[in-house]
Amino acid sequence: MIKQKHLLRLMLIHGKFTGKENLEKTVLKVNKEASVEIAKQLRLRDIGGIIVIDYIDMLEEGSKQEIIKTLKQSLKEDRAKTQIMEFTKLNLLEMTRKHIFSKEV
Repeated sequence: MIKQKHLLRLMLIHGKFTGKENLEKTVLKVNKEASVEIAKQLRLRDIGGIIVIDYIDMLEEGSKQEIIKTLKQSLKEDRAKTQIMEFTKLNLLEMTRKHIFSKEV
């Protein structure tokens, strides 16, 4: 029996949206949209374990907190247990998610 194990999941966010507002607001908008999609993909693919999200860099602490709030809100629909950490010094967001279904190969 072979069990599929993943040690690390990494999600990179690349935005092509260019708004008329300042750069920080544009980056925040792209990162918020990405947070909603990340939550959706985690549920659809039943991704579990340690997940590291590399958002587009934000300078303002308030923007980072808004991203965490958006991600938490989007994960409320998820039946799996999730835990979101704060942004690291490298501006990465770490989180964990428990698998709902066991997948064996």
